[in-house]
Amino acid sequence: MLTTLLFLCLVTIAASQNTTAKRGRPRDIPFVVNRPFGRIKGIETQNFVELLKSDFYFDKTLILKEILKPQKHKTILITLPAKWGKSSNLDMMKTFFEIEVDDYGNQITPKERSVNYRLFQKGELVLKEKTISLKKPLLISSYDTLLNQYQGQFPVIYLNFGNLNGTSYRAIIQQVGQRIREGFARHEYMITVLNDELKKAISETRKNITETKLHGFLTIFNDQGNYEDLIKSLELLSRILYDHFGSKVFVLIDDYEGVLLNAQINEAITETEFPLILAFFSSLMVHSFQTNIYLEKCILTGTFRMLSSIPHLTDVKEYKAINHMMMKLYSIAHDDLTMLFDHLNMTTYLRTKFTNWYGGYRGGPEFSYTIYSPHSIMNFISTKKLDYYKTRHAMFDPVFESTFKYSKMRIYILWLIYGKLFLISHRQSGRRQNLEDFLDFKKVLHTTKNPFDDLAIEPYLCAAGTLTLTQILNSFGTKARIPTNAVRMEVADKLMEYYKSRFRVSSWFITRAVKNLGSYISDEEDNLQNTTVFLESLTRNQALMKDIEDSKSEEKEILQLFLSFIFNYLSFRVTLLYDFQMESIEQVQPDSWILFNDQRAAFIQVRVNATSSKHVLNIAKNYAASLSRFTCLGILKFIGVNFTPTGAVEISTESHTGSSLLESNYTTKSPAIFV
Repeated sequence: MLTTLLFLCLVTIAASQNTTAKRGRPRDIPFVVNRPFGRIKGIETQNFVELLKSDFYFDKTLILKEILKPQKHKTILITLPAKWGKSSNLDMMKTFFEIEVDDYGNQITPKERSVNYRLFQKGELVLKEKTISLKKPLLISSYDTLLNQYQGQFPVIYLNFGNLNGTSYRAIIQQVGQRIREGFARHEYMITVLNDELKKAISETRKNITETKLHGFLTIFNDQGNYEDLIKSLELLSRILYDHFGSKVFVLIDDYEGVLLNAQINEAITETEFPLILAFFSSLMVHSFQTNIYLEKCILTGTFRMLSSIPHLTDVKEYKAINHMMMKLYSIAHDDLTMLFDHLNMTTYLRTKFTNWYGGYRGGPEFSYTIYSPHSIMNFISTKKLDYYKTRHAMFDPVFESTFKYSKMRIYILWLIYGKLFLISHRQSGRRQNLEDFLDFKKVLHTTKNPFDDLAIEPYLCAAGTLTLTQILNSFGTKARIPTNAVRMEVADKLMEYYKSRFRVSSWFITRAVKNLGSYISDEEDNLQNTTVFLESLTRNQALMKDIEDSKSEEKEILQLFLSFIFNYLSFRVTLLYDFQMESIEQVQPDSWILFNDQRAAFIQVRVNATSSKHVLNIAKNYAASLSRFTCLGILKFIGVNFTPTGAVEISTESHTGSSLLESNYTTKSPAIFV
């Protein structure tokens, strides 16, 4: 799985802030800013301590409070989209729970001398060269009982199954063995400990037990384990650590589903090998968690709900995607974001720029609140530029590349890009995957199996963060849509890559058209000639136009949808290269939108087979007259685009000042609805 760049956020409450929450407790403000806005630099790390040293971070230590609530389940599964902090928060948990030892495996005593104790209890970051006091102790430090009971009290086994790339059953088993070996290597001191115990063993029984443990440890450590050794390896290490420390073990596994994801994505792995891989993964999980008597708690993080495919693994508490409290703990709520922007004295324009691009994920009961990815906030604060994930999840590229093969899917994606809501049935949104589901999805990725036949892809897109659930319909299901412009741009990029590859659409033409459009709106150029040339290269591409016509339900509707997407895509690109924001004018109406900043705005209208581009231009002007918040800007531009039946592209443009537009007597259409 691709690396999650999480920016773990820790909160500093300034002395001047007296905000209080219910029951008299100080409000938990989830951010710390160590440098002035404008000098903050981003940091790419999943290491908890490194994040605490950065210019800006979020405090998510209250996740521990949720994790440690009394419950009967020993295994906890947290499924979240990519870029929501799974990896860095799991490293925080490791730092919190683990017993600190010296090079010989001796626990550091008294506990007050340990580095992690000083971090979580006193807010002191102990480094090799110096000790740094955090602006405020971590949020979890307020919970004395929890700290005394859990902080630094357990041996921890930490593994990561992400980014596996084995091309066969045997190769995957070997790679899993290497990852398990890395987990053993974190406790290499146990080789010295067990050798010392062996020398001191008096009875033959004690000697045999110690020899068995040492042999088992060295077998995995030296990468010599067979199938049986591997599936029982974590249970063995748990026993060894329990016997040494006298405490049960925390097992933490990041990207737990990496084994199965690789088997699905990699075309070289056959359908006959996949059941073998699933059987191995199932046996490893059952021995590690279900039957492991030395286990205190296991915490797994990932994106997809693949653990439910294991029939005998029943002792699991699952925090599903974005409809549970855990998502709120991992994400940033809108109120906290407002507080952060206030702290940074961020302008209204920059706030709007951020929320228009990154806002849109929904969470909580009935999806009642807006949430934001910490990665998005960190990226924007450090650069002040809009961006999108580019590398969100290992499943992202294969899913879209495979589904783009079907014309119906391409139309479906086009509608998603424009904000259309789709219904996910309750059965689909809550489905638990089994072997047949895995094999079906593998066929979708690598064969000609049409995903519309009997396999809905929406649950996968929701899990990956490409869709967000918005509204529960009692008897039918849940509505879902693309959550943010950042995700919309990423999906649009993938679709454009498909068109460029299949129909030889020129990247050079696209680049020239984007620069031409941005320069025209910025008054650096006085015409849209290069944009027109690019658009006509598409409308006169016979293979491309035939593909659009073949997918039609109503020819004009689909052609309008596609050609609007092309111009919309250029506009999205302009927002990334120039200081502009973008908003659609009418909900799920893919032919009109606005590009704007704090000085100017451009109203764009696209039509197919209209009377003339001048007529389309007047439609854009009618919209603008009803949007009074833009008439105060210095310059308003209007662009009317008409695609003619012959393949020619007509573009008409006009420029006005805001005040001159107010003096005009344009009649307006129905009130505009912003997405």
